Amino acid sequence: MTKRAVAIVQARMGSGRLPGKSLRPLAGLPLAGHALFRLRQCKQLDDVALATTDRAEDDALADWARAQGFVTVRGSADDVLSRYLDAARATQADIIVRVTGDAPLVDPALVDLLVERLRVGDVEFAAIEGRCSDCGIDPITRDGLERLGREVGTHPVAREHVTGYLHVDPGFLLIAQVRATGDRFVEGARLSVDVPADLAFFEAVYAQLGVRAPEADFLAVLALLRRDPSLLAINAAVRQRAASETPLRLIAHVEAGATAGLGHLQRALAVATAARDRHAMDVVIASDGDDATLRRARDAGFRTMQLAARWDALAPLVDTTKPTALLVDRRTGLDEADLDRAAASGWIVGVMDDAHARRRAARRAWYPPVAGARGLDWRGSTCVVRVGWDWIPLRSGFASSPPHERPQSPPRLLVAAGGSDPQRLLPRLVAAARLAAPTWQVDAIVGPLATAIPAADPGVTLQRDVADPIALLDQASLVVTAYGVFAFEAAARGVASLLVPLDTEQASSAAAFVEAGFARAVPPRADDASLVAAITALVADADWRQQAGARARDAIDGGGAARIADDLAAALHAASSAQVAA
Repeated sequence: MTKRAVAIVQARMGSGRLPGKSLRPLAGLPLAGHALFRLRQCKQLDDVALATTDRAEDDALADWARAQGFVTVRGSADDVLSRYLDAARATQADIIVRVTGDAPLVDPALVDLLVERLRVGDVEFAAIEGRCSDCGIDPITRDGLERLGREVGTHPVAREHVTGYLHVDPGFLLIAQVRATGDRFVEGARLSVDVPADLAFFEAVYAQLGVRAPEADFLAVLALLRRDPSLLAINAAVRQRAASETPLRLIAHVEAGATAGLGHLQRALAVATAARDRHAMDVVIASDGDDATLRRARDAGFRTMQLAARWDALAPLVDTTKPTALLVDRRTGLDEADLDRAAASGWIVGVMDDAHARRRAARRAWYPPVAGARGLDWRGSTCVVRVGWDWIPLRSGFASSPPHERPQSPPRLLVAAGGSDPQRLLPRLVAAARLAAPTWQVDAIVGPLATAIPAADPGVTLQRDVADPIALLDQASLVVTAYGVFAFEAAARGVASLLVPLDTEQASSAAAFVEAGFARAVPPRADDASLVAAITALVADADWRQQAGARARDAIDGGGAARIADDLAAALHAASSAQVAA
């Protein structure tokens, strides 16, 4: 009697590193659809099924799969092995090909080769002999799967990763090594989707191959990566989480919105991205701001939560099974007593550029070398304090090298006033720039929450919905901006700046830029004539602009977010080891 072979694709919407990833589009097709439709090309399979969870968040995924004609089985969210056993029984499978739905390059030829070997009947698992870039397939017999359930079904690796248990006990099943033709390995290739950078990698691959989804041939992709290894850099920084690893967790509580602006959110997202990609952390972005503000975090691929800035709101999130970091980046809310309670619950608390008394309860604190950071009193605190230009949290793109040459015909002046611009500064800065540099091209970044828009002017280009300002900065010979995150971004791209602080606190911080020699500043509440005079002086001084830009780039290398994430991860690992030792 012919053995019935069924591919069972595990997928869900509740990913800790990329929420909703199973239905996120890749080359125009939902991610889970790549594996499902490619498996239909297999000659050795009798059926293809989706195994998802019984949680409401997976209803849309189950409905989509059924609409495409796939058998759909729903089961435990926490026990993936039991979900596979349910699916194997429901589909009456004698041979099961376990496939992860986040692997969009499932190779039908490999599946057929491995299933054909299992049909012989003398082994329980089949694997490719030698090195093979992972495309997310594990063939196992029904007897082998049932034995996993009976004998090690309570083991955490077996429960979550099913056949991943064979990395814990390689001799648990009888395994056949199968030789495949062709070179099927590329060093450093990440062929699964865990974070947005992985989606970006596959989008680039599909664009290069010029084929429709899901038709990218596995061997053709590997050949492309050998011809153009620069593609590997797109997601090279992403670390694969080990099957036996308990994931670290980061909760970032930020203050953002029309009044607070978006700077706190922007730098928290930079650290969160590095924590997710470099350390495989599960990340939640929390805020007491409105949903429109949190949508920016969701668009960046993070789970979000509207949460009051009080301990009683945070307390239900305590999870003693996952080492957790709490990153606080806000001016108001969450006082010292709140952070004391968080630390007492075992969380590693970190604060960024924070002068509030709560900083004393933190385990880690990171500051730029501004006057406010140097004058803080830390007596009696056990916090580890990091101060320097190396600890500026910027998005990963700012770590790349800026251009050596900038356009000179005409030179470009870039103006910005923050994400919300509550003081309606942008129109004043643009007007001053036009008077001071009438022959220059002026680019004005309009913040997503800003309501003051500069008047129409043929010499001014309004830049809206700027998700990434690097291209604009790399074209600029001078930046005029309110003090904030954008001032650090300009410095990291080697652009001299004129800083326009809004109050005495910002003026004190801006003074550090002036002291370091890569910016000049006007006093708070400077009048229009003073703005025009200051810009005019910098427009006329090309040598200073060049020297200031070089000093700025030497001081800020763009790697601060990664350093903060590394620092948090080291503190989490140390705390976890101490807990085990105790």
